[in-house]
Amino acid sequence: MRTVIIAVVTIIIETILLWLLSLWIGVNIMEILLLGGISIFGVVWFFQHGSTYASNQVNSMTRGWTGLDAGGVRVFRFKFGPIVFGLLIFILISLVITVVYYGGDLA
Repeated sequence: MRTVIIAVVTIIIETILLWLLSLWIGVNIMEILLLGGISIFGVVWFFQHGSTYASNQVNSMTRGWTGLDAGGVRVFRFKFGPIVFGLLIFILISLVITVVYYGGDLA
């Protein structure tokens, strides 16, 4: 239940942020909905990757300079928590909304 609440709050916050961004740059929210969702997901992925990279770099430097075992090098594994789950649901919802919104122009 806690995961669902955090995911829903994530979706609401992401929607508000993208809506405010669309107002700020003066475009329709439909123009940035899908790409904004993917971009925010990418930022989260880069932060997780950067954290693992920095940890591996520190552990390697410690081992190289002192010879002490500082934990070794870890393989990057993307963590799926409730926030990432909410981001992925937002991307899926925005994809459906975008296809319905722009698909109506094709018919």
